[in-house]
Amino acid sequence: MLTRGRIILMVGLALAFAVIVGWVSIDHYLSTTTLVPDTGGEYVEGIVGRPVAINPVLAISDADRDICSLVFSGLTRIDDQGRLMPDLARSWEISEDNLSYTFHLRDDALWQDGEPFSADDVVFTIGLVQSAEFPGPITLRNSWLGVTVEKTDALTVVFTLQDPYAPFIENTILGILPRHRLENVAAGSLSDDIFNREPVGTGPFSFGKIVQTGQEVEAVVLEANLKYYEKAPYLESVRFRFFDDSQSMITALRQHSMEGIHLVTPDIAREVSEIRNLAQVSSSIPRYQAVFFNTQGKAFLQEVAVRQALSLSIDRQRIIDEAVGGQAIIADGPLTQASWAYTPPSETVSFDLDRARTLLSDAGWSDEDQDGILEKDGEKLSFNLLSDDAPERVQAALLIADMWKQVGVSVEVRLFGVGTFIDEYLRKRDFDAVLFGQSLSWDPDIYAYWHSTQVSDPGLNISSYSNPKVDKLLEDARRLVKVEDRQKKYAEIQTVIRADAPAAFLFIPNYVYAVRDTIHEVKAVILFRPSDRFKDIVQWYEREKRVKKVVEKTPAVIDDPSTLL
Repeated sequence: MLTRGRIILMVGLALAFAVIVGWVSIDHYLSTTTLVPDTGGEYVEGIVGRPVAINPVLAISDADRDICSLVFSGLTRIDDQGRLMPDLARSWEISEDNLSYTFHLRDDALWQDGEPFSADDVVFTIGLVQSAEFPGPITLRNSWLGVTVEKTDALTVVFTLQDPYAPFIENTILGILPRHRLENVAAGSLSDDIFNREPVGTGPFSFGKIVQTGQEVEAVVLEANLKYYEKAPYLESVRFRFFDDSQSMITALRQHSMEGIHLVTPDIAREVSEIRNLAQVSSSIPRYQAVFFNTQGKAFLQEVAVRQALSLSIDRQRIIDEAVGGQAIIADGPLTQASWAYTPPSETVSFDLDRARTLLSDAGWSDEDQDGILEKDGEKLSFNLLSDDAPERVQAALLIADMWKQVGVSVEVRLFGVGTFIDEYLRKRDFDAVLFGQSLSWDPDIYAYWHSTQVSDPGLNISSYSNPKVDKLLEDARRLVKVEDRQKKYAEIQTVIRADAPAAFLFIPNYVYAVRDTIHEVKAVILFRPSDRFKDIVQWYEREKRVKKVVEKTPAVIDDPSTLL
């Protein structure tokens, strides 16, 4: 007869055996399987600002461009390493005279409504942009003027230029529109068409719905495009939520109603860093801040030695640390390190007060009356430094004025609202020096910023810089097509501009965004515009599943081949 104690012992042994078997089974399962991404899940991101038109040829805001980057595709794209790659085009070639660009299109691309993509869509899109009634950005239209577009067959398009122009290839990143949806819409009416709120593209995500309160757009939902010609996304959907300011966006993030935010500015960086399980992703972007000297203004600002001394007197790292919270790298010339044409300077950009003082002294500047301000021929080394009221530029301007004071330079900092600053001072070149930024693109063409023909508005040569050698180099560089030939030209351009110092290049700000660690495979990539953070979004995933490990069989090693005979 089983006693109570014996029964308890037997039950205990049985349970222990079951636990051991269970653990062994679990261990075997875990050792023979591996976690891999699974489909499903939604990524929700907050954006300050609201979309105006979900249309790549009309996009003017970051919200517009972010959505368009997921819904639409261009003939080409820039990959996560900054290389120009085929997208809707499989390949292209350039004629020997550098005037014709022939693109061979994919035969497996479909519009998100199921219609096939073809050369007709490309010809239609460019024709729309070239129209005199085109309501989109004038810079976009100008970039296509004079270009002839010809369809030679259903999957081949030829662009013909009037003159060789190497930067043209970057135009082909433009998102293509569906002819079958818009061919009956007049160019002048494009801005008012429903397509801008219910777009159809060829990108990895298709339009789902707009969520709005009254006339205000609260969110846009995109759904994974299962017809996408490349690998379909793991994420089932992407939802963009729109806010009027950073604080309301941060509040929503704290409430766990979002997985990420589009931009972490210095003023909210600390708050964001305090949120648990949130990773900040930082990437350099080709924009730089600089002090541009009016080289056709005050006589002493026309002196290279004075400009060089002013540049040497700036502690750039201190500005980065104090004005932008450390989220930047030092700028050392007219191209950023992300450019394929960038050439580093022969010596590192330095903060050297002694060298600056020597340059000024050798140029004849001294403090004769001991008032702390240098003078020469009765003229004080005194001028104004203008900027807008962006917080990082305000702080940077004040820091620079204090740094220049240490070498005997008197500077009056004047700050304005951005509209007044641009219209009344920048455009009219009514300043001695300005602290402002310039944005570059994938192509290193900087003709608009530094060629002497661009010194007057609407040209962007803010410093009114003029150097015949640089002019010729800029002209040659945009006519050459071979990368190595262009690199040589831009290397020389950078050397000359650095030596002439028409501007004191300050810093290249990082673009910082934040994503929760529940979203995997989010990596820092080379950005040329903020929407480029989604370059590899098809790899992002939220859900995982287990699959059996694939065991690779090792071929048997035969020591003596004769045994096989």
